[in-house]
Amino acid sequence: MIKIINYMFLLLFFYTIDIFAYNKVVLALNNNSISYYNGKDIETLTITSTKQPNYCILISSSEGIPLTKGKIYFNNPIELLKKALNNAYLNPASKWWSIELYHDNDFNHPYAILPITANKECDNGGLNFEIIEYHPPYYFVSIKLNDKTNYRFGFIKSEIELNEKDFDFTLLDEVYMKNNNKYTLLSCDETNFDCSIAKYAYPYQFFK
Repeated sequence: MIKIINYMFLLLFFYTIDIFAYNKVVLALNNNSISYYNGKDIETLTITSTKQPNYCILISSSEGIPLTKGKIYFNNPIELLKKALNNAYLNPASKWWSIELYHDNDFNHPYAILPITANKECDNGGLNFEIIEYHPPYYFVSIKLNDKTNYRFGFIKSEIELNEKDFDFTLLDEVYMKNNNKYTLLSCDETNFDCSIAKYAYPYQFFK
């Protein structure tokens, strides 16, 4: 009986959240991390640098995949930033996302919007860049998560030599380097690799 009541409560809870899906619901505050339920998934915002007023933040999915990272401008101490983030919406509409702040009694109109600005100094959530093969001028690359599992595969065209240590972040289909170079991830048929070979054509299946 208790299990049934708990199950019904959860259904009602998440149904209520879905009605108000435009407003993120704070689930937990742990040190410098805050978790939100967005109606479909849990996203975690972590403050990775506490240098006021330019704070570094990282937003990750429930699976630990970094979604975006960068700096926000908030000219108040970190405790006030954490308090403000208790009523926040993590907005993915812009490329690097933004954070909308709301008052307790008004979730329709944000009183402040904090754009997230790309910054190579901010923690990338443990993403790593690996060059698998090189057929000039194309590189076959992998981007790995912090636990070393493969997150993304693709091909990069570069007339200059790529260095794995220069990698900063990946967002959408683009790869950003600490030397300010940016590359678009290509599919095999846009390169000089032999796409009849499985590891190039179907890397996600091949490298399982």
